[in-house]
Amino acid sequence: MLDAIPWDLEWAALVDGCTRWKAWRTVILPLVLPGIGAISIFSFLSGWSEFLLVFTYVKDEAYYTLPVLIYYMIGEYKFIDWGMLAALGLFYAIPTIIFFSTSQKLLLRIYVGGIKR
Repeated sequence: MLDAIPWDLEWAALVDGCTRWKAWRTVILPLVLPGIGAISIFSFLSGWSEFLLVFTYVKDEAYYTLPVLIYYMIGEYKFIDWGMLAALGLFYAIPTIIFFSTSQKLLLRIYVGGIKR
């Protein structure tokens, strides 16, 4: 990701009198924040909603992720408890909603940071 940022930007900041730390903090970091934000979102969501690897390799029920538990709940019982299934679905969605709502302003500020007002 840092290879895509031209060295000329950091060099121009150094010529203007910035230290390397200030040039990195004020020039380079704002350019890489959208990538860091996207990576953090995808990392969180892939870990939280992992199904295939857990379903294939994990045999102890204590380590199942919530999608695997929901799958087993639907598949093992002849009678589906829709209330419990709805509660599990809500419990599954709450961390994603909290993560998005707390980081929404930050992500919006990061993504539109390069737009002149």
